Amino acid sequence: MISDNKKIEILVPLHITGFFAPFFTKDPLFCGSIGAGLILEPKIKCCLEVSQETEIFFNGEKIKIEPVKEVLKAFENPKVKIQIFSPVCMGVGYGTSGAVALGVALGLCKLFKKPKKEGAKIAHLSEVKCLTGLGDVLAIFCGKELAVRTTPGAPGIGKVRSFFQKKDIKILTCDLKRENTKKMLKKITPKIAFLGEKLTKDFLKNPTLENFFQFSQIFAKEIGWQKKELFKKLEKIEKFCIGFSIKKGVLFLGVKKDNLKKVSLFLKNEISKNFHVFKLSRLKNV
Repeated sequence: MISDNKKIEILVPLHITGFFAPFFTKDPLFCGSIGAGLILEPKIKCCLEVSQETEIFFNGEKIKIEPVKEVLKAFENPKVKIQIFSPVCMGVGYGTSGAVALGVALGLCKLFKKPKKEGAKIAHLSEVKCLTGLGDVLAIFCGKELAVRTTPGAPGIGKVRSFFQKKDIKILTCDLKRENTKKMLKKITPKIAFLGEKLTKDFLKNPTLENFFQFSQIFAKEIGWQKKELFKKLEKIEKFCIGFSIKKGVLFLGVKKDNLKKVSLFLKNEISKNFHVFKLSRLKNV
């Protein structure tokens, strides 16, 4: 049964994973990852409208998004126009495909009067099938601020612990390059997976934001994300930061509000004009 409201708007935060370990099983509901990441806003806006044909737009550009196509299949391919407005591009390291898949799935649940958790499971299954992400949907749907995935799997199966931070903290990011998630997952050797699992367990003993960045750097160095020249540059502002690291093609830093202007100016002038300011998302996300 379709809702009387034929226009739906869903807001979904972004998610940057610092370190993780993938888990694959025969049942995709139990596939996923453990690890820690940051839940960020401004959020992605997903607008759905009943239409004559199905179209997907990302920041005004008509595109195909594989996990969204899988979500639509799960809902028997309804005719909807989907407009996605995002503060960042896809494929850099913000968990954008997972956020978009979740936003569309939740929008369709609202449209067809189905429970949110069903949509979250569909979004997770779509990401796993397309190998565009393993833990983003779980983290975004269940987590807040600094979110640790302690058990892999879809929402309702996987588990997340959230750790709240001081309100004056900002997360700054610079987009450096795009990297395909499938290619990235191929880099996860048994050694790196073991490291991700160990870092997650060790982090839970003292889950501070400072430790999150330190552990993320360890993981980034092992997987090959860390850039020596870039990190050498960042030593100039290290004392003004809570910490920094890289995930895929995004540099992310934690900064207190008092140091925001100084660090922002350095990043814009020395690192990248493609620069963003986020806050940690602490309210009910979706």
